[in-house]
Amino acid sequence: MRQKQAQEQLRYRNIMVWDGLMVVLLFAFWGPFFASMFAGS
Repeated sequence: MRQKQAQEQLRYRNIMVWDGLMVVLLFAFWGPFFASMFAGS
C-alpha cells in the first residue's frame, strides 16, 4: 500500500513537471506573437 502511494505521488509529480514545461513552451512560442500584435497596432 505504501509503495503504491509513492508511485502515485511520483506519477503526479511527473505530470505536474510536464504540464509546467508545456506552459513555459507555450508562452515561449506564442509570447512574441502576442507582444508584437499588441505593440504594433
